[in-house]
Amino acid sequence: MRKLLVAAAVLSAFAWSGVARAIVVDTNPKTPAGPETPGTSVHITLKDDKGKTVTTKTVKVDKGGHAKVDITDEEKKKAKTVVITSTDKGKTYRTEVGIDVFMLGGEIALTAVGGGAAAVSQASTRNFTENRAFRMVDYSFFQFGFLGGESWTKTNADSFGPGISPGGTFFPHTFSNPVFGLSAGYFVPVYPGVAAGPVVNFVTGDLSSSSVSLTTPSGIVSTSAVRRDWAFDAMGRLYINSIMTPFGLNVFVEGGAEFARYNASMTNVGVEVFQGSTSTTSAIVGGGIQFPFCPLLVPSMNSGVCPLQGSFEYDHVFVDKTFFVGWTPLSAATASVKGEDRAMGGLIFLAPSGITWGGRPVPNWGW
Repeated sequence: MRKLLVAAAVLSAFAWSGVARAIVVDTNPKTPAGPETPGTSVHITLKDDKGKTVTTKTVKVDKGGHAKVDITDEEKKKAKTVVITSTDKGKTYRTEVGIDVFMLGGEIALTAVGGGAAAVSQASTRNFTENRAFRMVDYSFFQFGFLGGESWTKTNADSFGPGISPGGTFFPHTFSNPVFGLSAGYFVPVYPGVAAGPVVNFVTGDLSSSSVSLTTPSGIVSTSAVRRDWAFDAMGRLYINSIMTPFGLNVFVEGGAEFARYNASMTNVGVEVFQGSTSTTSAIVGGGIQFPFCPLLVPSMNSGVCPLQGSFEYDHVFVDKTFFVGWTPLSAATASVKGEDRAMGGLIFLAPSGITWGGRPVPNWGW
């Protein structure tokens, strides 16, 4: 009897572990007429890379229009594609998608069967890919990119003291410089058509600096130059893709903080040369658009997501910093930075993630 109890416990442990490894995929099958009718049977067939059936499962559409199915790790590893079919009101619908797309859950677009099976499969896969390629907001995804553009920094400098002039000599100027940057972020869907997450940008310093020269009341020629050295942005970004953003455009807004370093110099001919620098943290806000290059330049991934995206963003940094550049008994100098605007465009490389939470894929509500 004791041996039987031990055997039963071992079998129960294996059974429990097998269930624990199963992932519940929550799909939302839709036909051209709309969501599937509650109670409709949906047949889900997993196939390997040779087209052989791994397993077939049948689930019912619930009252909310969802069809949930358990997929084990072993089944997921063996499968390459998933064929979804259903019959609703006398009509048969079908589509075929990659296993990675299916595991993300969300909307499954079904096409009415009206021709040969092969033709329907190709058409369904193509339509699904084209529709989803522009909806990166329906996925959890990483992105990394290269950016380039222009920055405009509003600056001022002041040279003053008994050896320079009775009062101060000001050097207001807006410097324009080319800049380059690296960008990386991770985003998850938080609402239909909306994804959010953190993004970080590393921006190079101003590649060149222009100077401003003035003659003080006492006849001293003074030359001032102020430039940003480098900047690191840490922001939260919100992507939006809906009927208000056609042609696959993903509009985004962002905000956070920028940590940057600024350098300044002041040369008073025949008197002295001052040089100084400071680091400061400022608020930054901005926005822009991101758009896919599929299928014009590159094909979409098996998931239907376009891996190569174009991006344009415009940001404003609310920097307001005044610092000493240097001083002597005869004179002194300060520099001020009073705001920066930056416009950058570039290429973004994007990849859906397989990250799970609590053993299930990151939530995806589809559209």
